[in-house]
Amino acid sequence: MSRPNRRAAASAGCLLLLASLNACRKVVPPPVPVRQSSSNWIDLEPGWRIRVVTPIQKSGSYIVKFSPSEARPAKPTTQVRELSDRRLEIAVTADQDFLGYETSFYTVSAHRRGGVVIAFQSATVTIEGASSARSQPVQPLFRLPSRARSVRLLHLLRGSTADHDAAILAARDIVELDRLTTLVQADPSACRDYRDSACQWIPAGIAARPERSVSEQGAQQWVPVR
Repeated sequence: MSRPNRRAAASAGCLLLLASLNACRKVVPPPVPVRQSSSNWIDLEPGWRIRVVTPIQKSGSYIVKFSPSEARPAKPTTQVRELSDRRLEIAVTADQDFLGYETSFYTVSAHRRGGVVIAFQSATVTIEGASSARSQPVQPLFRLPSRARSVRLLHLLRGSTADHDAAILAARDIVELDRLTTLVQADPSACRDYRDSACQWIPAGIAARPERSVSEQGAQQWVPVR
């Protein structure tokens, strides 16, 4: 065999060897991030909705206070809301600052590129027993960056009545969302916008609750996620 032919044969042999090694090589997919879990937050899912109850007061505050009476101390105490298994209500034993409340709904839909998208659906204001529809909520929530795909409601322990109860966390993926959650839990002042995530406080006194639709006795009903 001539020298050029030997070189060609050697090159072909090397290519065959490399091809064989590549064929035998096991392709290992990247590890899937492990989802954290906690009773302190809820990750919103497509098909859900969020019910938001907002007190309406003359002062503009969302904290509803009791009127002083003989049965209560002279200094008003804070009464924000009452939670039951199926209903979200505002305590109406309030001082003269209290006018009524608004109930608004936000839809949680699947995004075409994965994740979820939150959109305002409707709002109804009730004052002195009379209800009327509104085109916009009193206090808009869930104004999130377009890049947000994962959205979480984070509940925090209150250090005082002036502290926030909950925050809306949003990120481009679950990894960034978990990173933001860790930051805000460690330091609430870290709740702000970042390049790949965003954090927004829900004003104290406003109640936001995720709900899902279930079939009960042949009828569809909305019930709390938790």
